[in-house]
Amino acid sequence: MFSDCTRESGGRFPAAFLYCCTMRLSHITTQFSRFLGVAVALAGTVLLSGCFWLDGPQSTFDPNGPVARRQMDLFYTTCWVSLFIFVVVGAVLAYAMIKFRARGEADEHAEPPEQAHGNPYHPGAIETCCTIAWMAVSVDMLRMSGDSRVADELSYPPSTASLARRSPTGAGGPYYTPMNGDRKAATQEINFQARPGSPELSCCSVNAPRGLGMLSEWAVMTAKDGIALNYYGPSTITAKTPSGNVIRLAQKTEYPLNGRVILTVTPERSEAFTLRLRIPSWSRATVVTVNGEAVPHVTSGEYLTLKHTWRRGDKIELALDMSPRFWVGEKECANTVSIFTGPILLAYDPRFDAYDPTRLPAVDIVRAPTAAPKWTRAPKPLLLLRFATQDGKQITLCDFANAGTAGNHYVSWLPASGLKPAPFTRENPRRQIR
Repeated sequence: MFSDCTRESGGRFPAAFLYCCTMRLSHITTQFSRFLGVAVALAGTVLLSGCFWLDGPQSTFDPNGPVARRQMDLFYTTCWVSLFIFVVVGAVLAYAMIKFRARGEADEHAEPPEQAHGNPYHPGAIETCCTIAWMAVSVDMLRMSGDSRVADELSYPPSTASLARRSPTGAGGPYYTPMNGDRKAATQEINFQARPGSPELSCCSVNAPRGLGMLSEWAVMTAKDGIALNYYGPSTITAKTPSGNVIRLAQKTEYPLNGRVILTVTPERSEAFTLRLRIPSWSRATVVTVNGEAVPHVTSGEYLTLKHTWRRGDKIELALDMSPRFWVGEKECANTVSIFTGPILLAYDPRFDAYDPTRLPAVDIVRAPTAAPKWTRAPKPLLLLRFATQDGKQITLCDFANAGTAGNHYVSWLPASGLKPAPFTRENPRRQIR
């Protein structure tokens, strides 16, 4: 639905991935059908052109010359090898489909093979290159579907994974960032990629900045009737309407530290077009005003469609619901919880509190957090909050991007008890509760 407009003017989602692949396959199949028709016509012409007499009847499968015989041998070899590969791959695929199929409700939550488990609770980390590849696929998915929930997923890495995958010094970066653990430089984990003169460079360290660079691909997109704004944060973005009118979108905000966003729309000339604003699925109580007038029917997890004749200086104000959300752990992460505020994942870092990371108290999710004292020593966190614990004390949490940057152990799956996990749904893919 949307197409990237930023180049003209001067970013574990299994369902989205499957849909993306299906749409691309459909496009490829259409193109292949056209190509196949041309190829068949040419092949028929060539075959018919050979239907005449030389020294007697000619047969493709009974060559007379030595070169023709060698060509025929190569043809047969290619056919037999291709057939073997087709049969083997097909048999393996059929075996996997039969063996790991669901056998009723009892198997609904059965564990599939490791290579396809998609288990968000698995303690293994995901390497940086995989995160960037996932983001690239998600950008394509967003272009094709126009589903704001895809943009919701893309909004997490710039505040968490992308920032976490850089070192405080700016030299190199980690191979991966586990949910619990420590961040080791790529030179420790994949040192075989080191080269003289640039030991810090590796596939992951050079890919990591793309997590922020891809903002230019999804922050603002165009539709047939206007513009869609996916990214919130201090910025000035220039885009074009379908008519070619240049629009400047300037955001004044401290997002993602708080949910207040002031957006000023400045077109080169006044024009009626549709401006779509992404309302995050986690923002349950969102307030939007246009030039001071409240906008009704703001729905989370969808685009808010604003049809308006936009003039210089028009102002839109958003108040997003940044109250904490909790993902209750299961399987390997049973009796734990991950805490989010807006797109920011929180974590425990012993730099900011006195608890041993392996013996943390259970978090009390009922009481609202409070701001922690400002931290002045480097490396500084983006956000510090204090949560109550179930034993009546407090624990200080920081943003995941800055947890462990001093080389220490950190934890993002935090101890909790008595919480019921939420099921996975398209509307709540992160299984979060409040």
